[in-house]
Amino acid sequence: MIGYVARRLAQLLPVLFGASALIFAMMDAVPGGPVAVLVGEDATPEQMAAVTQQFGLDRPVVVQYGDWLLRALGGDLGLSLHSREQVLKLVAERLPATLQLAVGATAIGLALGIPIALASALSGWSALALGVPIF
Repeated sequence: MIGYVARRLAQLLPVLFGASALIFAMMDAVPGGPVAVLVGEDATPEQMAAVTQQFGLDRPVVVQYGDWLLRALGGDLGLSLHSREQVLKLVAERLPATLQLAVGATAIGLALGIPIALASALSGWSALALGVPIF
């Protein structure tokens, strides 16, 4: 059991790395990039240049991602582009509601799933359902 959990945790790291890299690349691919989101549509070229310099967006994307990844591993997820607040603070504010939803959905799934599975296993319908083609 411990080996299974260790393998699953080891598989989590590449998934988190890949997802974060993909999301980071998507943010850079937005028309105008993150600068357009930060300064708005009516910004002057001088404002765009200042924001680009301030946030280090003039560096290559790979360097930006590497810097972000090192800060994220240290617990600093940066600022939200929309609310200009710390991302970690925003996540912490929403975590209790997320956990309530997750626990509630799991409880409902177990409360309905176990009796249905038992009824299906005890009746002959489960063998018939397995034999019916999916289409």
